[in-house]
Amino acid sequence: MNKPFVKEKSKKIFASVFRSYTAVVVLVLMLACFFSFNLVRNYVINWHQEELLSQAETIAVNASQSPDWAILKRYQKLLDAKIIFVSKGYTAVFADDFDVKEVSEDVELVTRQVESKRDLHLISSALLGEKTTGIREIDFLSLSAIYANIPLHTADGTLYGALLIVRPEDSVNGVWMHIFRNMLVAALLAMAFVTVITTLLARRFTKPLSHMEKAALKIAEGDYSARVKIFKNDEIGKLGMTLNLLSEKLEDVIERLKDEKCKLEMVLYNIGEGIVSCDQYGQILHVNDSALAFLEIGNWNDQSSPDENEKKKRILALLSRCMENGVQEADTFKNASKRDIALLASPILNAEGALLGGVCLLRDVSEEIRLEQRRREYIANVSHELRTPLTGIRGMIEPLIDGILDTEEEKQDSYRIIDREAMRLEKLIGEMLELSRLQDGKDNRALERIQLCLPVGSAVYANKMLAEKAGIKIEYQAEEDIYVFGLENRIQQLITILLDNAISFTPEGGKITVTVTRGKCKAWIKVKDTGVGIEPQHLPYIWERFYKADKSRMRTTGTGLGLAIAKCIVELMGGSISVTSDVGCGTEFIVRLKYFEDNKN
Repeated sequence: MNKPFVKEKSKKIFASVFRSYTAVVVLVLMLACFFSFNLVRNYVINWHQEELLSQAETIAVNASQSPDWAILKRYQKLLDAKIIFVSKGYTAVFADDFDVKEVSEDVELVTRQVESKRDLHLISSALLGEKTTGIREIDFLSLSAIYANIPLHTADGTLYGALLIVRPEDSVNGVWMHIFRNMLVAALLAMAFVTVITTLLARRFTKPLSHMEKAALKIAEGDYSARVKIFKNDEIGKLGMTLNLLSEKLEDVIERLKDEKCKLEMVLYNIGEGIVSCDQYGQILHVNDSALAFLEIGNWNDQSSPDENEKKKRILALLSRCMENGVQEADTFKNASKRDIALLASPILNAEGALLGGVCLLRDVSEEIRLEQRRREYIANVSHELRTPLTGIRGMIEPLIDGILDTEEEKQDSYRIIDREAMRLEKLIGEMLELSRLQDGKDNRALERIQLCLPVGSAVYANKMLAEKAGIKIEYQAEEDIYVFGLENRIQQLITILLDNAISFTPEGGKITVTVTRGKCKAWIKVKDTGVGIEPQHLPYIWERFYKADKSRMRTTGTGLGLAIAKCIVELMGGSISVTSDVGCGTEFIVRLKYFEDNKN
């Protein structure tokens, strides 16, 4: 409140101090100008007219019908005027640049036709043999100028044109204005003594300025209860210092606020969660890129589809509800890509608890939901797989305990069933532990140089008897000089899993082909069978734990963990595995492993 008050008082002080002497100065200057203005101006104009006429006569004596424009341009610089030749056909010729202060050797001529009545009248007087001077607007040059206009004659006295020399009126005005300014300076010097006295008298009125200065300093330091006092006599100087200090402090604060704002904006824009904020009236203030990505829109205010508008309405309704209730509100929806988006809206309150607005956090929980679903499925599958052998074991133990089985042969059959189910249970638990170790990366042994045909051949030989028992023929073909990065026992385990899977799905009389060949960039292991094949809808899921494609077409019952273990083994060695299948014709698994030598192709 002090600053506007002091500024207003300063205006009144200066008005009262200078009111009297300003009126005297203005009156004196007006009288001086009134008597001298026309006198000085007429004198200057007449002097220029006479000078231009004299120069025009000098040029006319030496002029020809084809003048040397390079020389004339230099002459123009000396005259500070424009030289124009006009033919009897009222065609004006002159240098292209009117800036007579600049002279160059290159001369480009401009030709213009004199058309206006005033210009025609001016040129006609010269063509009639008259010499004229004056000051007027020259239309074909588009300027107001002092001119001298004389006729041009050949050596034999024949009139062939007119010579027009013009000097811009501005240059003339400059002369007499210079004289006028000198007169004004003299008048001002005469008032100097009055000004000094007035200044001395005005000093006592500057105390409010010093009060404003001290108050501004205290305010800049945050002391709003400060009392002003005079610190130095040079109040205006101290006022400038104070205002500078205040400006520096404000600048520093503003810069810090800008830095903090930039940091906050960077955090908001780069954070993985989406953020939508609004004021207490529900007007959207900020939407970051992550929120737009979750909503799958380019801009919050863009025209959207009905489904997208519905999502935005849900966010606005959640924000409104949280601000109304003063507590966090949550909601979820699926976006156009079928991703699950969780919403959490919270009110924004200031230090006094007043509502400032609301903020809604958007988070993609699709992976969390998927993992939770996978966890439930995994627990259900484990429970189911464990229950099956345990049921068989219990089913055989109870008759033995109750003494229902009389003969030794029946007891031996029960023992065999218990042993088979126990082995099955042991195999299931072992495979579960093996898969867990592989997925946790606990097998961190360094990869070695392996001759690929050796572990593959060992696995084929180990499973050959099992295949022959099932009436299946195994063919093995391998290039012996292929070396890869790997673990020998893991490669053997991998081939065993693939052969076991092939034997399970290949009917009696079928054939399994195992080949080790060179691929384009990696070594290839192919395990191909002539079995029942895999339905296309099952192919994307065969690598998942406990997934079984079609139990009705299997020779034996597996745990559903084999292919999941195989995939982990291949990835452990930096390779890849893929499958192709034709229902009724067979399935082919292809394993690709890195060569040991970099130059292999």
